[in-house]
Amino acid sequence: MTHALTPVLSPTLAILVLAFVPAAQARGVSVIGDLVREHTVSPGQTVEASMDLRNDLEQPVTTRIYQTDYTFTAGGENRYPEPGTLARSNAPWIAVTPSLVRIAEGSSAHVEYRMTVPNDPGLAGTYWSLLMVEPQAAPTADVPAAAGEQPRARFVTVVRYAVIIITHVGDSGKAELRFTDKRIVTDERGGRVLRLTVENTGERSLRPAVWAELYDDSGTKIARLEGPRKYIFPQCSTTFDMDLSTVGPGPRKALVIADAGGEALFGAQYDLQIAE
Repeated sequence: MTHALTPVLSPTLAILVLAFVPAAQARGVSVIGDLVREHTVSPGQTVEASMDLRNDLEQPVTTRIYQTDYTFTAGGENRYPEPGTLARSNAPWIAVTPSLVRIAEGSSAHVEYRMTVPNDPGLAGTYWSLLMVEPQAAPTADVPAAAGEQPRARFVTVVRYAVIIITHVGDSGKAELRFTDKRIVTDERGGRVLRLTVENTGERSLRPAVWAELYDDSGTKIARLEGPRKYIFPQCSTTFDMDLSTVGPGPRKALVIADAGGEALFGAQYDLQIAE
């Protein structure tokens, strides 16, 4: 089974940062619109929202919608615990209708969810969970074989989508990021990158712009490296890769910045040695 949620933070958000595969890239049952749904709420508030599913196949498909929690680490671990397991899970606040829907070929279906935020003045920061959208695979069938050939099985690929529901309790909660590691590594494409590890030690989900300014020994700025934007949830961590292909060898000083907006600005300084 393939997950449409690919944490590049992931974190996973994964979320999961979270990078999300656009629905248009997969044929079958897909989620129309964003796979990230953010709500800003107050304690005691009720929010009603919805999502639409589309079946592009030439046959009806029964689809199950269910909840899980979600957490990730910079080491690549993505976990989907039972809903309500994590301290910052909003899964117990959410009710989905319907939880099982049959979508006719070439048609759409409407799924609603209702979020009832507890009337608890102690709530602060960000809470989140996943709505998993999982088509039920059609039975496999044998492909007719030509004379003298062995029958061949036909397999059906099922893509499961993860819609992340993020709840911010007003603008409350501490916003805090911590740079925990830096390394120069070779990425999966064979290029050399500066890999920064960042942990969310606060109470709010952040999606910072991350960059590094490199200076030579004379203090002259020689490069600005940009990282991708990713969601980082509280108590989660992720990595940011920055391309070093345009940076020549030698000792370099790096000023690293993570800007999540407003007063949520974080930085670190590193000494780097760029090899030949």
